[in-house]
Amino acid sequence: MDQKKLFYNMCMDLWALGKELDKPRVDMTDEDWTRAIGKMDELTVKYKALGVREHDLISKLMMSILDYVENS
Repeated sequence: MDQKKLFYNMCMDLWALGKELDKPRVDMTDEDWTRAIGKMDELTVKYKALGVREHDLISKLMMSILDYVENS
């Protein structure tokens, strides 16, 4: 996949994940966390199919977002 298209797709996928995590940590319900983790699992499978580097990159980005939410 062309790098420009890859980054565009990652941004759009991270945007979708961000919509699932659009609350402070203290306001997140179990259902919110379940949806967010489900979205992360879905993205992990998607990018793993593209290759190791792509999988590693999306995993790092998702974990950074999750850390940000958990520490806010």
